[in-house]
Amino acid sequence: MMKIQQIKTELSKSLSEHRYTHTLGVAESAVLLAKQYEQDQQKAEIAGLLHDCGKVYKGKEYVKPCQEASITITASEVLNPDLLHAKYSAYLAFTKYGISDTLILDAIRYHTTGRPDMSGLEKIIYVADFIEPNRKPIPGMQKIRQLAFIDLNKTVALILQNTLAFLKFSHREIDEITCKASQYYQNYL
Repeated sequence: MMKIQQIKTELSKSLSEHRYTHTLGVAESAVLLAKQYEQDQQKAEIAGLLHDCGKVYKGKEYVKPCQEASITITASEVLNPDLLHAKYSAYLAFTKYGISDTLILDAIRYHTTGRPDMSGLEKIIYVADFIEPNRKPIPGMQKIRQLAFIDLNKTVALILQNTLAFLKFSHREIDEITCKASQYYQNYL
């Protein structure tokens, strides 16, 4: 497994400046959330750094590298191939960066869709990706950022609700696992 500084150096070369800045913001937010919720801060930082390490393609460009890596592509991902960056990032975290910890790999894999009954680290990366300080402000963002350090499950529920509303409004494909995650976490609202 690469050391954190090695990961940062490699990411600074492979990601766009905008994506790298976002990645550092997610890693920083993940460490703060991990500290708040007594989770492993080093795992949170690594997962935050690598959550978008495979976000180097656009749309259908993901299909070929995912097929070459034997990554299963769902019907939702065929219709919205940008979702594949999470699976591809988990694949690269394992093959390129030497990450074998399933907690870290799952946090990367589900940072876009979420899933029911996520681990603490999965929730941290899911929330950190949404609240990181470089993200374009949206209505309600400040409330969600504050809530993130008070109630992680409620924050996940609100982000899922927000995500589903955005996807419906913009007529984009909604992954079934996101719907299941939203149903699961609605109990916390």
